[in-house]
Amino acid sequence: INSFPDWYVDGAAMYLGYGWSMEMDDYMRHYFKSSKANKVHKLQESEAALVGQSIWNFIAEKYGRRYISSILNLSRINRNEENSIANTIGLNYIIFQEQWQQFYDKTNEPIMSTLRDFNASNEVIRTKSNQLGIINDIKFSPDGKHLAYVLNNGGKFKVQVHEIATKREQTILSGGSRSDDQPVNLTSPVIAWRDTLNLTIATYRRGTTTLIQRAIDGSSQDKIFLRNITQVLSIDYNSSGRNMVVSALTNGKTDIYTLNVRGVGKRLTNDVFDNLSPVFLNDSTIIFSSNSTDLPDSVLTRYPDVRKLPGYYNLFRIDLTDSTDNISRLTNSNSRSLRPSVMNANFILHLSDQSGIMNLMRTSTNGAISSQVSAFNRSLEAFDYSSRLNRVAYSYRKGNQSALIVEPFSNTDQFTQSTPRVQLEQ
Repeated sequence: INSFPDWYVDGAAMYLGYGWSMEMDDYMRHYFKSSKANKVHKLQESEAALVGQSIWNFIAEKYGRRYISSILNLSRINRNEENSIANTIGLNYIIFQEQWQQFYDKTNEPIMSTLRDFNASNEVIRTKSNQLGIINDIKFSPDGKHLAYVLNNGGKFKVQVHEIATKREQTILSGGSRSDDQPVNLTSPVIAWRDTLNLTIATYRRGTTTLIQRAIDGSSQDKIFLRNITQVLSIDYNSSGRNMVVSALTNGKTDIYTLNVRGVGKRLTNDVFDNLSPVFLNDSTIIFSSNSTDLPDSVLTRYPDVRKLPGYYNLFRIDLTDSTDNISRLTNSNSRSLRPSVMNANFILHLSDQSGIMNLMRTSTNGAISSQVSAFNRSLEAFDYSSRLNRVAYSYRKGNQSALIVEPFSNTDQFTQSTPRVQLEQ
């Protein structure tokens, strides 16, 4: 295996694991227009894997999946990936490469006219280009004067606070680590504003989850250790700052919890599904994302087969009362609705890949009305909305990098065609 390039081996693994994925689709929509086009052998790690995945996907779509095993078997004998592809398909390898490019160019051509690029002048920062990075959490302060975000470069993170008026940056916390032997942690920490001055940072290190409280003026700091929780995946405060709601991983299950400022509270969900990104709509109502659905009892065992759980996520609502907590479904689609953010008392914003690209969707708090309100040509990874400023901040992926944009929010309905990948699935 060591004699084969990264794109060949890692790409095969990615295709066999994920098929024609949204991440690969996003990358290839721009790859042939970049300076990295036709430099497959120089790509490394995640970018090499995505390009390789696209090559195997092209082979499966044009010639059939049976050719994949034939190519892999031949390459075990002749130890040359290009000859294995050319001899199995019966084409000169250069012609094969041209067909591969034409396939993705023609596939994406019909939808590009309905999509728009990001405004580079509104970019705040981006991660380093020489390693896989992400801006995994973004939060406006309640008064809209500051934007906090988590900048992660290859496992080493900084929690930054960006002052909107002056664009001045401040590092509140830094940490993390890199290791060639361990996968990079790109999900921690996560953040939330308790009030206009105090930021809460949920970190995970050596099996211990800690809520770190930091005042952005340096006047105070505190720590709360959550000993019964493995990792906090997201966090949000109610309007008073006295209670928080978190999505947390405990004993291999992802559930929703409410906690007070001392870290004491109760569990709101307790099932086999992934319950993610809860936010307070008001002090008695919580909106969250989940892949919860009706499944037969044979599947809903104590240790279910995760392959039988749905890959799509919908929005749910929890109405908190003194006697019971009522959970109801807001959306019902075969796509992923993620990361809800409160727009006002009647509407929430969230990410949705309904069209094949992760864009912003506006949904009423009773679930009756949903409209797409962004039409970007790359998928969003995280976002937040400030009603005080009517601005939106979001991060998006560009190869190994993640970039942060802050701009006015238009709230205009958008229509985009479904990507060919989604059309084939329907």
